[in-house]
Order: sequence, then structure tokens, then C-alpha cells
Amino acid sequence: MSRENYYDSVDDIIFYNWRKCIKGDLRYTRLDLKRGNQKSDQKYWGMIYDSYLSEFGLGNDFIHYLDLKLELAQLECDFVITGNRFLLNRIDVLTAMIHDLMTKETGGDMDTLIIYVSKWLGQIINDKEITAKMFFKMANEYKKASTEPIKKSA
Repeated sequence: MSRENYYDSVDDIIFYNWRKCIKGDLRYTRLDLKRGNQKSDQKYWGMIYDSYLSEFGLGNDFIHYLDLKLELAQLECDFVITGNRFLLNRIDVLTAMIHDLMTKETGGDMDTLIIYVSKWLGQIINDKEITAKMFFKMANEYKKASTEPIKKSA
């Protein structure tokens, strides 16, 4: 597939399409959904996501997710080795925490973030008219502004 049929970075993919890809529908890496194939979809998603990581790095939620997955794997190994059934409770808790993080990452929380950023900007953000990079930059600025201490006027 030629490059002209696909988005190839976080700079140019529409935020709506980004959200669809995050949910697993990689057809949205295409400029035209009718032109492309699954193999190219995966290739271009890799390029897009690499450009996202280069620009924004790993988020705290993702690092937390990786830590939970590591802890879960260690507990599962301990359970297999020892047979200690008390470990199953912690395994269930970690599994639920990982599920909650994955649910958050796949877009449910994005709707809320769009609303907050729209309110902060004083205008509605249309996710079909903005690039993913621009939205993430606005969201980062919103997060900075919302966590800064309130300055008292003199």
C-alpha cells in the first residue's frame, strides 16, 4: 500500500481515527477506509504510535499498567510454584485493576477529557477536525493549568 493512502504519524492522524485505532480498529489508519489492507493497517499504526511515543513518551497510566502486569505475572508464577490459594485473591484484585486501566485507555475517559478541554478552551472540540497531536498538546496544557495552584489577585 502506498504511503498516500495512510496517515503515518500522530501529526496528521485525525483524533477521531486515533480513538478508533486505540479501540482496535486499525482500518482508521487509512485516509479512505475502502483502500488498504490489514497488513498495511498494522504497519502504519506502528509508525503512528511510534511517532506518538517520540512526541509524548509513555504516560503514567501505561507505566502503572506495565507495573501491574509484572506484579500479576510474578504472583501467578508464585501460585503455580507454591499452590498457595491465598495468592488468588491478590491475583483477582490485580486482574480487576488492569481491566479498569484498559477500559479507561480504550476511550471511555477520552469523551470526558474532550468535554473538559472544550470547556477550558471555551469552544467545542470536534474530534473529526483536529489532529491527535494537537488534541494531546491541548490536553497536556489543560492538565498543567488544572493542577497549578490558584493565584490570588493582589
